[in-house]
Amino acid sequence: MFHYDAANTGSTTVESGPTAGVSERWSVDATGNTGTSVTTSPAVVDGTVYVGAEDGRVRAISTAGGDVEWSVDIGPTISNSPAVVDGTVYVGSAVGTLYALDTADGSEQWTFDYHDSPSVPTMFSPAVVDGVVYVSYSASGNSRIVALDATDGSETWGNGLGTELSSAPAVANGMVYVGGEDYHLHALNATDGEEEWTFETTARVATPAVRGDTVYVPEDTTQAGDDEEYMANEYGRLYAVGASDGGDRWQFEANGAITSAPAVTEDSVYLASVDQSVYQLARSDGAEQWTFETEDQILSSPIVTTDTVYVGSDDSNLYALTTSDGSERWTFETDDSVWSTPTAVGGVVYVGSNDGFVYALEENG
Repeated sequence: MFHYDAANTGSTTVESGPTAGVSERWSVDATGNTGTSVTTSPAVVDGTVYVGAEDGRVRAISTAGGDVEWSVDIGPTISNSPAVVDGTVYVGSAVGTLYALDTADGSEQWTFDYHDSPSVPTMFSPAVVDGVVYVSYSASGNSRIVALDATDGSETWGNGLGTELSSAPAVANGMVYVGGEDYHLHALNATDGEEEWTFETTARVATPAVRGDTVYVPEDTTQAGDDEEYMANEYGRLYAVGASDGGDRWQFEANGAITSAPAVTEDSVYLASVDQSVYQLARSDGAEQWTFETEDQILSSPIVTTDTVYVGSDDSNLYALTTSDGSERWTFETDDSVWSTPTAVGGVVYVGSNDGFVYALEENG
């Protein structure tokens, strides 16, 4: 699922991607020549890449040769990343409908429609844990986070939280963590949706990540209508917060807004910002270990394998960096900005681009 797991850690020690150099195994036009983008993260399971695109279609693509195994139109556009669990793809449309599709052929198993708002809701990437789908909706007048039965889509609970929501949920430790436009991280009981505590920030909260007893909370200081100059100059903080009580453990201030989820390993936190930089921070106290600068703002969330960080940039490149010192291993250039969060599986990294293609990149030679 998005950022690998329901806790949004963005890290894996069992999968790998190309390190020494990279070549294109295949690329697939995942927008049907519509001129639209692939901004979502690919989910890769059992030899198949599942990805949604702005043309409104979900595609299943063979990892081996890039053949499209099936394609389903859920329209009008898809901006959230699919979660694939136990033979089912969970993915939402731009009008707030969550679809459960069979991984074998894309056939519809069930849908959940969100129609409790006078405006069209924004749906964030779903998380699936122990037979429950958690999904957050942002809509003027009636935002909600809901828990659905993964087998039939029936609603187990829903909570409006009294604010518009601004992030996908992170689920860990029997809790659901979600960001709000009210400048708070909200922590809910995963069983009944009751709010346990909140943590106040100084701006809306982007998608959090959880590892162990800590929630890592990025602060998105951008607002609707802000231009890139403002986005690059306005600072954004990352907060480390106690997962059980919301206590403030440490803060790190980047030189620009943070719109993407951090990646968290056993020892480090990796953070990308619209200030064009990737940061490695010590997980213990938030001390900056190294910084790598790209040529444009970063909206992609970084992912981390044992020794490599992968992240896209608005400069049209996908970057591979060493975890030890942030030095560049390789770059791969697409024909447009890379907002998609990459996925590394089996020595191959998969990523979408705003040029409308999904790329599978493997080690040279």
